[in-house]
Amino acid sequence: MNSRGSLPRVLNTALEEYHTASTLRYHEVVFDFGTWDKLCHWEMKAQALATEIGEDNFEHKVIFVSVHSEVTRGDLFAGKDEKGEDVAVEPVEFMNYLFFGGLRSLIRKSIIFMLSCGPLVTFCESISSFKKAIIQLQPAYTVAFGADRFISAVLKC
Repeated sequence: MNSRGSLPRVLNTALEEYHTASTLRYHEVVFDFGTWDKLCHWEMKAQALATEIGEDNFEHKVIFVSVHSEVTRGDLFAGKDEKGEDVAVEPVEFMNYLFFGGLRSLIRKSIIFMLSCGPLVTFCESISSFKKAIIQLQPAYTVAFGADRFISAVLKC
């Protein structure tokens, strides 16, 4: 995914003027756990990221997750398989993979913005699976809605 011009990057750019490195930190992480080997690699990367983020003394963390969803079920894209084909998994499985290991404990005081295509919130099974993940992870707050609503809200500001 090309994140140039993404909302998280735009917010970071706007906030940088008012903060120093000691009061604002921005991490942009690309994930792909579409195969078992990639999942193992992600688990190691997630642990290292958890250690790095955990060393920050920031009381509040805001996490943006930008991911496409499969249009007939609302499953979330985890990455590419060995043949280069898209792999989609249920939202609860996706969130458990994404917030592996030490990242799980960092979620509890965080705010999660889920930036995804509409099917995540359109299909009952998909949103139920996502809710199950949120109950397990226990973030402070979670915001999730379809991209069409999100883009509209951003343009009206």
